[in-house]
Amino acid sequence: MERAQAFFRSMTLRIRHGQVTGQPIHDITAYAHAMAAFARAYCAAPSVELLEQYVLLLRHLEEQNIAFNWYHGRGIASSVLRMRKPLAAGGMLSHTISFLRQAYEFGKVYTVSSHHGIPGKIFEDSDAVATELPSLLACILLTESTPEKVRDMRHFLYYLEHVCLGTAPGIASGYKPDGTIFHHGGYIRNYQKVALYTLARILRLLSGTVFEPSSALHARIRAILETEYAFSCGVYEPFCLAQYAFQPDNASSVSEFADTAIATQDEVLARQYVALARSSSREMATPQYLLFQKRGLEPAASYRGHQTLSYSAAAVHARDGWKLFVRGYSKYVYAREIWSRTSSRYCAFGLFRSFGALELCFSSACDAGVNNGMDIENGFDYTRWNGATAVHIPLTQLAATPDIVEDEWAEWLYSDEGFAGGLDVPENGIFALRLHGPEKYALGQFRASKSYHFFGDSVLCLGSGIENDSDLWETETTLFQEPADRAVRNGSIVADSRGCVYYIYPGQRLRFFTSRTVSRDTRDARDTFGRRTFALLCHGKRPRNATYAYLMQIGTDIDHFAVRQPWKDIDILRLDTDAHIVRIGQKLQYVFFHKQPNLNTTGPICGVTEPCILCTEMLTNGRLLLSICDPDLHLYFGKSAFSSLSGRHEEHSIYGMNWYSSESRSSRIWVLLRGILHIESCTENSFRIVNVSDDCTILECTCQHGLTASATLTSHKN
Repeated sequence: MERAQAFFRSMTLRIRHGQVTGQPIHDITAYAHAMAAFARAYCAAPSVELLEQYVLLLRHLEEQNIAFNWYHGRGIASSVLRMRKPLAAGGMLSHTISFLRQAYEFGKVYTVSSHHGIPGKIFEDSDAVATELPSLLACILLTESTPEKVRDMRHFLYYLEHVCLGTAPGIASGYKPDGTIFHHGGYIRNYQKVALYTLARILRLLSGTVFEPSSALHARIRAILETEYAFSCGVYEPFCLAQYAFQPDNASSVSEFADTAIATQDEVLARQYVALARSSSREMATPQYLLFQKRGLEPAASYRGHQTLSYSAAAVHARDGWKLFVRGYSKYVYAREIWSRTSSRYCAFGLFRSFGALELCFSSACDAGVNNGMDIENGFDYTRWNGATAVHIPLTQLAATPDIVEDEWAEWLYSDEGFAGGLDVPENGIFALRLHGPEKYALGQFRASKSYHFFGDSVLCLGSGIENDSDLWETETTLFQEPADRAVRNGSIVADSRGCVYYIYPGQRLRFFTSRTVSRDTRDARDTFGRRTFALLCHGKRPRNATYAYLMQIGTDIDHFAVRQPWKDIDILRLDTDAHIVRIGQKLQYVFFHKQPNLNTTGPICGVTEPCILCTEMLTNGRLLLSICDPDLHLYFGKSAFSSLSGRHEEHSIYGMNWYSSESRSSRIWVLLRGILHIESCTENSFRIVNVSDDCTILECTCQHGLTASATLTSHKN
């Protein structure tokens, strides 16, 4: 309140000749904060002085005719709602309501057939969801109880259910089919969380009233929260999903779980909240946590399964106590959003994180930060992220140099490859991507095709088509780097100090060494130092069609691993620039980087007409389970929207790209199957039999949004 009083004095507001005089309003955000502070103070301890000061602020705002909106003016409508009774008594309420409705564009709750004038686009910006909903609702609650107020509430409810959580096309800000919320053209955790924070509190406020949102809205919010639970490390953010500085202690409240649980009486969400909150003493002191403790709620079990974020080129594979993340990028998913060096969000060395990095996070202890073992501020080598394939260039070449492009202040680096995403099968999955380095950092000649086959406590990592023209720097695939010297090697088997063991398939050059390292902090402001152990697969300088293959198993030791020899249960059937095909147990897993109309391998698949990721598994009674996805989102056609006529990469603002709000186009893939097969069951509207001959069945699969579709096939016709 002292700050608000100081702000009020700086405005020198007075009444002269019936008008408010004083300093012009230069900072509407600070002005809104001051109004909110005065309203809270008055409600806590009403006084004539506080009321007069608040009225002066409100009148000055109206008379200055300052343009403000839901973003810069957030908090003003809520402060007026707190002051409703004294304003009504003073005869100011009616005029103030009209003023606020105009400023906050209240009419948008009645305009639900377009977005920013684009017909048929029914969705809302996540920033607007986070900041405007309380103001719009306050505008309604300020009015008298009339039929018009009821009408406004019904339209607000429709706007909440069908627009605020409408599916946003392309990379436009809003809800995505993979269960995330976008802003700035990508998935940024904190922007999603502030949107969910507002949605959950609105849900809680309306719960139990005649305006309680529908079960469909409950289900969509729950789906977003389930995805967030899968990708969260307590209250902390894994580096593979971070867009800004890599900070192990970057914590965010998880109150959206608690508020939604209370609003919908969902015990599962309540228990998930308890599980997440236990990583933060601050969260454990909240009223929601104490309420759930009083009820005797136990924390939910750790997430167990596999899930792909198709719009973020990321995936998580989890078992009890740990989560393994992987991250890529594509011509629709930028590597990182890099702000200017003067910004607190600047991060210099994040590019290779999106070159297929694997991040293993164990459960976080209370207030201990994300437990990924990187120790990133002590000599971390940013060219050697675990799991990534990259060129070992100097940090001076790697450091991000964002330019002001088309009046924007950030760098969004895209690839020209659309193949990046994954296939989800029960509790397991496949992730794959085609890499092409950015010309901006002299990596335009670097290419690689990578796939990750996740199963149980293991992941098979494969790479092919690795190319680079550099005569100066080695191209490498990093198994791990760790800030310790406790890793051990026994021939082709290597074990790190975190309970992971790696088997390197024959024919590869492994470098295993410990050395002192000199690096830079994430902002490129100072030198950092450390002692680290590295395990690297070296592809040399100027590699051509280099390959690699290694198996990683979590939660074991080198002796048990060597005795069990789990790599013998895996057959790598093909590893080249066109396809990665492996047999793991009863599953055949296919990554087709290019179409393969004639496939000369054993198994049920004898061809595909488009690039895709496939998995087949024989079930009982001769049935075949087939899962498929097209990881390409198909937001636009052509090689790259960032290529000039000469073929050179050009930087552009993402907001000006004509595909920014383009729908993901569905793709139709013909899968050629051996034998005569029929569809027993399948994902709705995703499969049909095109043709059946004596020795071949052509199955048409419709894929969209990079999501997985599945069908059970049988030789017996229904």
